[in-house]
Amino acid sequence: MTGDATAPLSTISSLPTALEVRRAAEIRRAQKGRNHLQACLELLMNAFEQDDERNVDLPYPVPEDLASALRAKGFELDAPTHQPGCPATVRVHW
Repeated sequence: MTGDATAPLSTISSLPTALEVRRAAEIRRAQKGRNHLQACLELLMNAFEQDDERNVDLPYPVPEDLASALRAKGFELDAPTHQPGCPATVRVHW
């Protein structure tokens, strides 16, 4: 046997439980989802700013989860339009 005889051994009680592992995985998935929404929102906000400068109001492709988040924040959105071969788009009213 090799190693330091005084080093503590890993015991079953020191290992994470299945519930802890599951919770950690759920937290990572939620964070990944938030990062995706944040990136989408930043792209959308940049496009809106450019449209505001040009005084136009164009529809944008928006993931449904982002559209739901915008509605929850009080933004008025037209119903998504679905055209074959195109992503869903919404028009945001400021």
